[in-house]
Amino acid sequence: MVDVKLGKKAARHDPRTLSYSSYRTGLTTPPQQARWGENLSYAALGNDQYGDCVEAGYAHQVQIWGDTAGHPFVPDTQEALAAYTALTGFNPSDPSTDKGTEILAALKYWQSTGLGGQKITAYATLNPMNRTEVCEAVAWYGGAYVGVQLPISAQSQVGSEWTVTTGQNAVAGSWGGHCIPICGYDQNTVWCVTWGKLQPMTWEFFTTYCDEAYVMLATEWIAASGAAPSNLAWGQLMADLANL
Repeated sequence: MVDVKLGKKAARHDPRTLSYSSYRTGLTTPPQQARWGENLSYAALGNDQYGDCVEAGYAHQVQIWGDTAGHPFVPDTQEALAAYTALTGFNPSDPSTDKGTEILAALKYWQSTGLGGQKITAYATLNPMNRTEVCEAVAWYGGAYVGVQLPISAQSQVGSEWTVTTGQNAVAGSWGGHCIPICGYDQNTVWCVTWGKLQPMTWEFFTTYCDEAYVMLATEWIAASGAAPSNLAWGQLMADLANL
C-alpha cells in the first residue's frame, strides 16, 4: 500500500454548470502535444496525510499558471489545508473531519475566494471521453481539473505509468476518488501532478477512470500564454455566467 491519501467525494453534476462544448469555436486545432510545469518542484501539500487532493490539485494548477505568467507561486501545506478547512470544516486534530471535498463545491470557492491570491474567472465542464476537449483545455488554458475513480491496481503504479489492468483490482473506484490537475499530453500519454510529483498515465487509463472534468479559466494565464481569443466564445460565456 502506497503512503498517500485520496479525498475526492462523489461527482455531483449540476445542470446549471456551463459546458465547454457550448463555447469552443473549433477554429483552431490543439497541438499534438503540450506540457506545462515540467521543471517545477512540487510538494504533496498535505495529501500524503490528509484527503485534501482537491485543494492540493488547485494549488498545483495555480503554481503552473504562475510559472507561465511570470509570477512564480510556491504553495505550501498550510495554504492547502486552510482551504480544505474553509471548504469542509476539516480540523487536523479531529480525524473524523477528514472526509474529502466535492470538486464542484471547490470550483465555486476558487472562483469566489481562490488560493494564493489567484481566483478563476470561470469554469466549464469537459467531456472526458472527448480527447480534443481535454487537449484544448491543457494546451490553451493551462490544464484540466479532473476527478478519477482510481482502481487498487493504480497503487502499485504510483511513480511509474498508470495503465489499465484486468481483474478485481482494476475496478473503477476500488481504491477511491482522487482529484488531479492534468498538465500535459501527447499522442500516447497524459500527465498530472499528484502527491508532489508528475504522474503519467495512458489515455486509456484516463478515459476509463475519469468521472468528472473541468476547464478552469484564469484570465491572467490566458493573457500570458497568448491563447488565441478565437478559441473560445468568451463574450457569450461571460454573459451566460452573469445570468446564472
